[in-house]
Amino acid sequence: MTFFEEELRRIADMTAYIEEPKIVGRSCIFRLTENITGKLTLTTCGMADKYEALKIDLINRNEGCIDTQYIQFVDVWGKMPFNSDFISPYAWTSYGKTEWYCVQPENEQYELLSEKVDEYLECFIDPVEVMDEELIVS
Repeated sequence: MTFFEEELRRIADMTAYIEEPKIVGRSCIFRLTENITGKLTLTTCGMADKYEALKIDLINRNEGCIDTQYIQFVDVWGKMPFNSDFISPYAWTSYGKTEWYCVQPENEQYELLSEKVDEYLECFIDPVEVMDEELIVS
């Protein structure tokens, strides 16, 4: 499994609204509702091979792209300690290998990121579906 596949699978598996994700290349595709498909992608924010954010695209079967959201890792995790300094977290590709730069996110960070993904996705789910899911969990 590639770096992108592992990271996307880990994030998708921790979310409440992504079921049966399909990892295709560097993207995670999932069905959010009957008419809305979602796509997660680790993405750059202007510098090649420096992956600083998770991009979420939502696509309506009939209308095309309905929304795109970027969740920057530093906005969710803050700056992370490295040696005697703090750095903004990101993954990078160097010499054909992609990995986290200087710091490896812990399970807590992945949980925080997955919560942010869920908060965003919940905005596009029918309120009746959300209430039904809350009743099942209770």
